[in-house]
Amino acid sequence: SKTWLMANNGDLGWDDGVTFKCVSGNLPTQHTCVPVEHTAPGHSVPITVQFDTPLQPGIYKSTWALMHDGVPFGHIVWWEVEVTAPATDHQSSVEADDTRSDI
Repeated sequence: SKTWLMANNGDLGWDDGVTFKCVSGNLPTQHTCVPVEHTAPGHSVPITVQFDTPLQPGIYKSTWALMHDGVPFGHIVWWEVEVTAPATDHQSSVEADDTRSDI
């Protein structure tokens, strides 16, 4: 799993219309959209996404954005992992990197 700490730096609170949505990528996950807790301006909220470890070696990336009623806002964030050996019985070598950029 990966958890991002997303800050509400705006003037309005985040309500039921705010979600965290996968906008691109090839890193397997069971959920491509997750709800975001109500978050007041000036506060942060942790958002966790469960990912599956790919079975084949390679570089995998998943890019996510906050959405309000389907419209992206804030930063785009991503998680990139490199699988360096095939997974066997829950064992694999995985290196991860994440970052963000403005929309």
